[in-house]
Amino acid sequence: MLVAALLFTLTLGSTGPLRAASVFAADAPGANLDFEAGSLTDWTAAGTAAVQTADAHGGSYSAKLSAASSTLTRTITGIEQGSYTLSAWVKGGTSSNSAYITATETGGPDTRTMIDTYISTTEWKQISMRNVLIYNGQVKITITSGTGSNLAVDDIELTLDSSDANPLANWSFETGDLGGWTVDQGRT
Repeated sequence: MLVAALLFTLTLGSTGPLRAASVFAADAPGANLDFEAGSLTDWTAAGTAAVQTADAHGGSYSAKLSAASSTLTRTITGIEQGSYTLSAWVKGGTSSNSAYITATETGGPDTRTMIDTYISTTEWKQISMRNVLIYNGQVKITITSGTGSNLAVDDIELTLDSSDANPLANWSFETGDLGGWTVDQGRT
């Protein structure tokens, strides 16, 4: 019996493991995710929110939401498509489980993490929100104090866990040819 088959392969070059990389680190130049600008530059504040020097996780400054229902919001653009972890350091009083951080306007599902579960009045605690799916190159980060009136935030980071960038050209063969593919005429 003679068996013939066509084998299509696409060479992608080097295929090493994907490594997590901090995409927007707290101390990245101009990012102000650690509030070291000494102001809320690039952030939109609602309610009572300000930069403080009295207590910071890293560096000299942190942000403090000092009234109920206060928020800090920032949109970061130019982000590679993929799955991310959004983390922040928080400290303060609980707010009847109503303080949270959200990641929205990503082109994927909105995500939210409750802060009260992790918060302490005496020490900084890191919270992390995994599987923030970014499909449109941006994320809107919102930190909400809830009913609490003493929420400090510092050193926010957005870390790429897994890239969804597709290096395959002509994946669906829509160019009308086999451009980028090698055809093996079959084996017996």
